[in-house]
Amino acid sequence: MKHLTQSTIALLSLLLLLLSSSSSLCQPKISYLLPDIGTPGMNTYVEIIAPARAEGGFGLDRVWLNNPNDALRVEVTNPTDSALLRIGPIVVSQNGKMISTQVFVNRNLIPNSADWEKLSTQFRIPIRVFANGSYSNSDSFYIVQPWPAINLNSSTSICCRTKIFCCSWSLKWIGVQYPIDSNSSCTTASTELKI
Repeated sequence: MKHLTQSTIALLSLLLLLLSSSSSLCQPKISYLLPDIGTPGMNTYVEIIAPARAEGGFGLDRVWLNNPNDALRVEVTNPTDSALLRIGPIVVSQNGKMISTQVFVNRNLIPNSADWEKLSTQFRIPIRVFANGSYSNSDSFYIVQPWPAINLNSSTSICCRTKIFCCSWSLKWIGVQYPIDSNSSCTTASTELKI
């Protein structure tokens, strides 16, 4: 009788372990966004990445319109933030481990900084995924001021091998890189270029 009780307890423990691990596999999880930064009046192509071993974490590979009642959707975590940005249709790929979408930032916003680290909280927008009947963790999308990549005028020179970019916390960048070969000379111009 004692042996049967220990076997029963072991079997029930194993069953509980399997049930708890299968429910955690069904819950979507965001590992990171790439990129996680945008600017007013622009749209940004964003990839939402699930953990490497979370096949099917965002559901089956397919296209979704991202409507409010869809079984799979990407949305702002705080409903009031929907006035700040809109999230377009979504494409699930990589065996349910990646979502691709466009994030459209309201053109009338005036963020307090071009540097994501100096942003006030109103420009750090948490977004989440709804899939498999539950919500994922939230990850932030940062709305920054447009950043002038180059401001060329008669008093400014660009010298050889100049690289200009702006990074967010996860080393995603917005900007442009200007590789200039070693035979180039420094130049000046009276034009302003913005990204």
